Amino acid sequence: MPSTSSSQDSKQDTRLSHSDFVLEAFAIIAETGSYEQVTIDNLCRRLKVSKGSFYWHFKNRAAMIDSVVEAWSGRLHQNIYGDIEKDAKGNASASIRQIVTVWQTSNIAAIDRVMRNWACKDERVSEAVAKADLLILGYLKDKFIALGIDPIEAHRRARLLIAIGIAQPQLTHLPHPTSATEELAWAVNTLLPLNGD
Repeated sequence: MPSTSSSQDSKQDTRLSHSDFVLEAFAIIAETGSYEQVTIDNLCRRLKVSKGSFYWHFKNRAAMIDSVVEAWSGRLHQNIYGDIEKDAKGNASASIRQIVTVWQTSNIAAIDRVMRNWACKDERVSEAVAKADLLILGYLKDKFIALGIDPIEAHRRARLLIAIGIAQPQLTHLPHPTSATEELAWAVNTLLPLNGD
């Protein structure tokens, strides 16, 4: 490699982190509907960096993919829940509503669909999806318990809400009596206790 690219890469490395590459990989997954589009070339082009910058953070594409899978299994979701907690200010009902808003307004549903399809072909992705599912189950269950719901019932409601959230993007071909947003809001309102607002 020419020596000038090293100095340019050093400048880029101070601005881009390992997480920047992982987040961009998730953006590619959401936009293309495919983890296979997460290539070194695509990442570098989108982030406007040289391959040297990529290799500063990752040994190869496989290491990058490992980081994406690892982030999905925990860190990404923990960051989302942390942001929700800040916004909800300890209000369990608001936390539940906010998680549904995130499902509806972010690219998380598109990423989730790809991750679940990928999990059918790759055991480590399957394990990552299972860990992510356990995180959301625990998070929602705790919120329902905080609203005074019995732990078993809280577990049931959390599982049902997750199932609705996962299935909703898969069922776009089925008509809704109202908008998809209103239908998900109806589901949340049905699952929350009357005093949950």
